[in-house]
Amino acid sequence: MRQPIQKRKLALWIVALLAALDVSPCNAAATVRMKITHADVGRGLAGRELMQRMALRSRARAARLLSSSASAPVSPGAYDNGIPSTEYLVHLAIGTPPQPVQLTLDTGSDLTWTQCQPCRACFDQPLPYFDTSRSSTHALLPCESTQCKLDPSVTVCVNLNQTVQTCAYYYSYGDKSVTIGLLEAEMFTFVAGTSVPGVTFGCGLNNTGVFNSNETGIAGFGRGPLSLPSQLKVGNFSHCFTTITGTKPSTVLLDLPANLFSNGQGAVQTTPLIQDPAHPTLYYLSLKGITVGSTRLPMPESAFALTNGTGGTIIDSGTSITDLPMVVPGNATGYTCFSAPSQAKPDVPKLVLHFESATMDLPRENYVFEVEDAGNSIICLAINEGDETTVIGNFQQQNMHQPVEMQNLAFVIVTLLAALAISRCNAAATVRMQLTHADAGRGLAARELMQSMALRSKARAARRLSSPASAPVSPGGFADGLPTFSEYLVHLAIGTPPQPVQLTLDTGSDLIWTQCLPCPTCFDQVLPYFDTSASSTFSLPSCGSTLCQGLPVASCGNPKFWPNQTCVYTYAYGDKSVTTGLLEVDQFTFGAGASVPGVAFGCGLFNSGVFKSNETGIAGFGRGPLSLPSQLKVGNFSHCFTAVNGLKPSTVLLDLPADLYKNGRGAVQTTPLIKNPVHPTFYYLSLKGITVGSTRLPMPESEFALKNGTGGTIIDSGTAITSLPTRVYRLVRDAFAAQVKLPVVPGNTTDPYFCFLAPLRAKPDMPKLVLLFEGATMDLPRENYVFEVEDAGSSVVCLAIIEGGEVTTIGNFQQQNMHVLYDLQNSKLSFVPARCDKL
Repeated sequence: MRQPIQKRKLALWIVALLAALDVSPCNAAATVRMKITHADVGRGLAGRELMQRMALRSRARAARLLSSSASAPVSPGAYDNGIPSTEYLVHLAIGTPPQPVQLTLDTGSDLTWTQCQPCRACFDQPLPYFDTSRSSTHALLPCESTQCKLDPSVTVCVNLNQTVQTCAYYYSYGDKSVTIGLLEAEMFTFVAGTSVPGVTFGCGLNNTGVFNSNETGIAGFGRGPLSLPSQLKVGNFSHCFTTITGTKPSTVLLDLPANLFSNGQGAVQTTPLIQDPAHPTLYYLSLKGITVGSTRLPMPESAFALTNGTGGTIIDSGTSITDLPMVVPGNATGYTCFSAPSQAKPDVPKLVLHFESATMDLPRENYVFEVEDAGNSIICLAINEGDETTVIGNFQQQNMHQPVEMQNLAFVIVTLLAALAISRCNAAATVRMQLTHADAGRGLAARELMQSMALRSKARAARRLSSPASAPVSPGGFADGLPTFSEYLVHLAIGTPPQPVQLTLDTGSDLIWTQCLPCPTCFDQVLPYFDTSASSTFSLPSCGSTLCQGLPVASCGNPKFWPNQTCVYTYAYGDKSVTTGLLEVDQFTFGAGASVPGVAFGCGLFNSGVFKSNETGIAGFGRGPLSLPSQLKVGNFSHCFTAVNGLKPSTVLLDLPADLYKNGRGAVQTTPLIKNPVHPTFYYLSLKGITVGSTRLPMPESEFALKNGTGGTIIDSGTAITSLPTRVYRLVRDAFAAQVKLPVVPGNTTDPYFCFLAPLRAKPDMPKLVLLFEGATMDLPRENYVFEVEDAGSSVVCLAIIEGGEVTTIGNFQQQNMHVLYDLQNSKLSFVPARCDKL
């Protein structure tokens, strides 16, 4: 669910506006030229190895192009070890005086970025990291700048030195590669000394994933506003790739000269560029068909069509070998090959790609290659079998000048976890933690309290189930000055001697983390940052440890800046909140002085997003290996939430005593916990139906069912108000409307709640609300689903349930004064009404 991101501490300058670039189209003198080199040039590779590498890179690239950053890791295969994943490197320089960089040419992404000093979590590169302190033209971009707002899905506002706000970015790729840093403006110098001031680029300070030492970053040539062509305001750009087996550099031109095709060897072909709202960065073409020899293949145009954001045909600089959907059965090489006599060059049929209004008649060397094998020649078709999207790779584009018309759209020194000597059914061994509600002691009026909770719940749903590449989540107006996601804070301490922390209890994530010194980029908090140097029990697991491998995104810290072989993590959330730092191990101290050694947690050094000063981090209570319950090896845990409008603290118990339910006020109910492979962290339940009053609502069980990773019912500590899918919510709402004999309050005055108007301070009868689970019935007390507020001399009585998306979420308001037990060992959830303030 989450992933990591961080920014670094740099000197802050107020930035000037981007200088306008005075480059006129069709003016040869003004054309910006860049030299590019192929990844495998000068490596002395045999033909077979060269083509194998390209096929493997192409398959990985396809996944990187179209998948989200929340997807499974992409492995380019065995050849990725020590081999560049890049295809073509752009050679240019940044700053004044110019500092050279080598950036991967990527028409499949937008942000241009390079690794920068003090680069504490970076991949190795042959060139020095870009040093902003050496450049007289360097400027940081403020949050209010136009450039910071160009792509709000990747930018975020951060405080440097806790005072000045500047623009930072988080950019992730489909193979889970991530770059995090500060968005800056600088002078770019291209070939022949052509310089352009004020180009916006990412100064990468934390960069992890599939990167190699011959690159220093990426040059985004996509269609978004942050791409290099878009920023330079050029009407077009082109590339001309030289033969991959040669040593001659290739060329990229920005804004093309009038004699563009003076060395062309055939008729100029033109085809429209298509836009896909689902992948707006990519360059789509309208491929209509394929001819082999003299035969047009019997396939409908729909085989290549872009349909509702899927399929279609992409032309891509970063893909080596063209991918076609279901071309041939998969094999070890990825190629279809034929055996021929040694050194023979037999005739092969022509291969022609038919586009809308254009024909790409490929020369033989652009779709066939030969290798020698045991005295024979192996002749192979340089095309891969792919998925549903056709991708035209750069092998097929050799010695072809291709302009793109922008204007016309044409982490073993591992400290083992100490065994936790807690026996089940032993009350003295139970670990107890105190919780406080986010709004406790804030003096909020009832209406404001409930509105705040509803807004947090809606934002929480987006944060829980969306990918980190999604659009930012806005909790609404009540977020200003109020905790946005901190529903319940766990009070504990870390280290020896113990240092107090306050962590948000989150059953929807796994990592435990807190902000740590020196905290270059952190949100404000009331407590001091955790100081590892003040703890005698602190240690660092290695990047090869099982603990590090349990993280969704982690890498070995660069020994120049991090302790050698340490685990650097990045953990991101769906609302773009991120934490980046070192995975560490230390002693945790809970309520009543119970201490547990060897707990792994994230020491967050770069933390940004939706966090508030009453929290110092997050306590993951999910189902993954790094969550607190998993690490403590407890068979169960429970929570008991006191009334949200009271001041009494709530309780969390880890490994429960035999008299767990001694203060229970009813029969213990038990229902199975379900696992969802798509979201394995979450606690799913099998909700079967809902009763309002004496009526079971007429809805099929399928309304709550978990289907192929979607839908279902989650019980969540971090969500305040229960949300129901639209159809279910409306049935519940209508049932209350039919059974409550009071006038309904117009929705625009009570949004997002459904409310009734009653006499002042009246407490009218309300029908019962019962949730029916597999093997269990949750008969909610009135105060767990109804609340009252006073308004203009009347009482407004509201149903504390909101309309949500396709997932049903049981929030903590509905769990007040209910002891809820998560039986991890037996995958069951039990609950019973209780006096939580007496627990």
